[in-house]
This record gives sequence, C-alpha cells and structure tokens, in this order.
Amino acid sequence: DAGEGGELAAKLALSEAAGFPLDDNPHDVARLSGQSPGEGQQSMFVTAAETEAASRALAAVVTGAGLRVERFIPAQVMALLDASRAITVQPSGSSVALHISDHVMALVAGIDGRISVARLIMMGTENFISAMARVITVSGREPFSLSKVQILGMLQQTGFPARGKPSGVVEGLSGDVILPLVAPVLQRAAVELKQSLRFALAEKDRAGTTVIPLGSGSAIRGFADAVAFQAGLPPCRASDDVDGVSRSEERPVA
Repeated sequence: DAGEGGELAAKLALSEAAGFPLDDNPHDVARLSGQSPGEGQQSMFVTAAETEAASRALAAVVTGAGLRVERFIPAQVMALLDASRAITVQPSGSSVALHISDHVMALVAGIDGRISVARLIMMGTENFISAMARVITVSGREPFSLSKVQILGMLQQTGFPARGKPSGVVEGLSGDVILPLVAPVLQRAAVELKQSLRFALAEKDRAGTTVIPLGSGSAIRGFADAVAFQAGLPPCRASDDVDGVSRSEERPVA
C-alpha cells in the first residue's frame, strides 16, 4: 500500500534523525496532508520522537504539579498541524498559512485545499524581540537599548514597528529607528519563506494567494504582514485579525 510505504519511509527518516531506537522510546508518525494513497501525489508526514528517560522526567514534573498526563505534543508539531488545518479547509484558490510562535514559524501552502509544502522555520517572535533589544544610536542622545518589558509594551500598544509610527514607549522613538534593527531577521525569514514557496506555488498563484496568519505572533498587529510583505506575499487576511484592526492597513518598509 502506497500509504503504508510512505509511513514506513517517514519512520525510517525519523529514526535516523532521532539517533535512538524508536521502538524503545515514545514516537509518532502521522499523515499531514490527508491525501489518500494512489492519487499520484507526494504524501506528507509529521513525525516526533523523544527518549523514554526525558519523557518520564517531564511526566514527573507534570504529575508533581497535580496534573495528569494525556500526551506530549511538541510545539512545532502543533504549529504545523494548525497551519495544515487552515489550508485543508480552503475551498479554492491558493493559500498560505503562516503560524508564528515564540521560537518557530510553520509555513504550509496549498491550492484548492491540497497541501503543496509544509515546513518549519526555526525562528519566531523571540528572534525579533532580541533584535529590537540591540543598542540604539540616534543623534542628540547617548546610545541606549530597549528592555524586553518596553519592547513587549510597544508590540502590545502600537504593534510591529513601521516607518513614521511612534514606538509608544520612548518619546521621539519611531519605527524608522527600530526597523533597521530587525531588518536582518526579517530578511532571513523572507529568504526562508521564498525558498519554500518557490517550488510550491507558481508566481501567478503567489500574487493572488490568501495569507492566513496564525499563532501568538499573529496577535501582534502588523507582524504577520511584515513577514508576508518581505516574502513577496499579499497582505494577510483581515478577517483573522484578533484585535479587530486590519493588519493590512499598515504596510511595513524595512
């Protein structure tokens, strides 16, 4: 059966990557795209594994807190599954789901509800926050840096920095000063996204695709749009805004 063959191949790949025997340790392999065998299309699987010792140690912490363990699911897997579900419910046309969390981005793209590519990019909001905490040099004042508390306050109050937009945390500090700090991280994310989408969607499909922002990063106004814009994608779908304000209203320039 083609489905069983694909699952076996995924398990073998997981075994090689994990570096320990799977049969003696917790692991799982699941079809990501929901494609039926024999359709002549590549099957996609999401895999996860951990050592028995690490799993028991984590379970001890959970039970020690008075909770009961049902299962452990890596955050990266949840991000991929969330993005995949968003694509498979799209009725027609091309779509890109971008799940942004603290330390990872999950990119899933497809056409007519069928997944073309699914990939994890090991960077998230924390990479951007770290970049914003670098030393800032502006004319007329001593070099300074923003604390994490200030950065989180800025992201909550005014959203992702944009040219001409006040930071809301330091008088006279605008996105024009902060954007150069995050530009390298933004460009790195854009390169990763472009490379993945290049083989998943034709250029005409990318231009008219629906971009679906997901994850905690999508709660930061303008953040998902900034990433999409640098990757050459259209504005994010406004209906998914968590704050009632369209992120498409502010197009970042970095």
